[in-house]
Amino acid sequence: MLLELLPLTANGKVNRQALTVPIKTPELEKTLVLPRNQTDETLISIWAEVFQINQLGINDNFFELGGHSFLALQLIAKIHQ
Repeated sequence: MLLELLPLTANGKVNRQALTVPIKTPELEKTLVLPRNQTDETLISIWAEVFQINQLGINDNFFELGGHSFLALQLIAKIHQ
């Protein structure tokens, strides 16, 4: 959800209570795309282990899942194994 400005408190911090709750719409919900082959299945199982998520698809985004440099290094190490 994009906002032009974040609501701030008098101290200049983000006022989380003033944020609006995003409304789910069909076009915002992602469709889970299942693995197409053994390579996809292997990589998804590694990602699921590292991110500690039960259900992933081949189109899930590393950064949207909370990926950062340390997780990238973990993924690379597990893929090399």
